[in-house]
Formats: sequence, structure tokens, C-alpha cells
Amino acid sequence: MSLSSYTLSLFKDPKPFVAIPVFPSRYFRHSCIYINRNSGIREPKDLIGKRVGNPEYQLTAGVWIRGILSDDFKVPVSSVTYFRGGEEEPGRTEKLAISLPPEIRLESIAEDKTPIADAS
Repeated sequence: MSLSSYTLSLFKDPKPFVAIPVFPSRYFRHSCIYINRNSGIREPKDLIGKRVGNPEYQLTAGVWIRGILSDDFKVPVSSVTYFRGGEEEPGRTEKLAISLPPEIRLESIAEDKTPIADAS
């Protein structure tokens, strides 16, 4: 179970899980950010006002990346529009229902496209 899925489960009663303090993921999340070389984006702050693709908004990797961009590079989470959908195959949806504050813009891409195909 991912950290973000566990965190979302804490809003349910009764709480279905108890976490133990073990974090087996040792991944440099900075290496998971890809940009189109023709986009004009040269530094993280250039993402402000842009579109960002995610397979699912609540995935732990995305949570980490949004936190890194916000805390280390001053790119507020609310400063981009997020698009979600299948990364390698179209039609992926959120595994858990999420409710975001109104300042977070999240849109689903067409069910027959991937974020790469929708980037044009």
C-alpha cells in the first residue's frame, strides 16, 4: 500500500489500517519529472501556469514530487493544472476517491489518450 493511499484511509471510520514506521521506498523522485524539450521549461519555476500529467493524482510519487516542487523550488501546488490518465495505456482512473480543495485544478484526459498523446 502506498503512503498516500494509507493517508487517505485515515479519513475513514473505522480506520482499516495501522501503520508501522518502515519506509522501504528509497527513490530519488527528482528523476521522475519529465518535460518536453520544446516546451521552453528550463527550471522548476517555469512549470507555474503549465499543465502537468499524472497517472493518478493521489499516487505517492506524485505527492512527493508536488512537495519537492513546492518546498524546494517554490512552485505552489495550486499554480499548475493537473491532468490524470493512463501513462502507458489509456483509461486509468484514481484507485481511491479523492476530494481536493477548489484551488487545485485536476482534470481527466480523454479515456482513449495518455498524457503524452494529450500533450499537443
